[in-house]
Amino acid sequence: MDGAEATLHLIGRLLIAFLFLGTLATNATMKFEQHRARMAAAGIPMAKLALIVGFAMQGVGGLMLAFDWHRAIGAWICIVFLVIATAIFHRWWTVTND
Repeated sequence: MDGAEATLHLIGRLLIAFLFLGTLATNATMKFEQHRARMAAAGIPMAKLALIVGFAMQGVGGLMLAFDWHRAIGAWICIVFLVIATAIFHRWWTVTND
């Protein structure tokens, strides 16, 4: 990998990491109760614990990417988080065409 390509990889990895970490900072502070209520309304058991575990996944995965420490594992943590969060918060299959 040449210098320009390595620099672009670093910038891309940091942008993805800070996307997760920035969203975590917003959601864990200003939107915690809103997300907990939405999860409880969707029937998620132990919504508060599930939300905290999700935030932990988001933070750990983002930090692993940011610090380039086991970045493949960090990327998988972020992917799993995204799949689960999408299934919880974007329930398109429950929308009706009324």
